[in-house]
Amino acid sequence: MHRRAHVLLPPEDASCGTDSVPQPTGYEDDGNLVFVTAMMTAAATAEITSGSNAVVAVDVPARISTVSAPMAVGS
Repeated sequence: MHRRAHVLLPPEDASCGTDSVPQPTGYEDDGNLVFVTAMMTAAATAEITSGSNAVVAVDVPARISTVSAPMAVGS
């Protein structure tokens, strides 16, 4: 079974000139990564695509796992 999630996230250095709320503590530590949490009943391969980047395939075991891939802009 394949499931796709499309999430639009701004780069970590994005700013908004009209936002009075400061960036959260630790924002500089995320490194422009997309994080995916996989809840698997059997081992599988998670495929992560962000923007114009190539697909990143990550093997995940049968459990709850969080994996990451580089973030990119694009569609």
